[in-house]
Amino acid sequence: MDDLATALDFARAVRDRVPEGVLAVHCQHGVSRLAVVALAIIADEAGPGAEANAVAALLRQDDDARMQPNPLIVSLADAALFRYGHLGAALAAVCPRYVAWRDHWRDIALDPGAYWEQARRVRLRPRRREV
Repeated sequence: MDDLATALDFARAVRDRVPEGVLAVHCQHGVSRLAVVALAIIADEAGPGAEANAVAALLRQDDDARMQPNPLIVSLADAALFRYGHLGAALAAVCPRYVAWRDHWRDIALDPGAYWEQARRVRLRPRRREV
């Protein structure tokens, strides 16, 4: 939450100093956490009630369809911007990848022991040798 708040404060300061400027948000991969930081910045500028427009603006930048917004960071962005789940709902309405990741992590959170047991079995499974 601190990192997200810092990013939002920085974006607001840039927007106040250079209102006509463009803020580029990037990192090495930019598909999970950073996608949500960018969404939060866009949603903050768009204002309450424009969550669907913010999601559309974010997804327009995803030419390769690689973004997989991190559900935990989406919930933090919703909280930081006082959007009460509207960012997550707007993402879920148009982004099947987000829904898949959200459901995956929800299932893990409900039963982490089962997840780790499954991961252990997969990791210990003997590999086939190609002939």
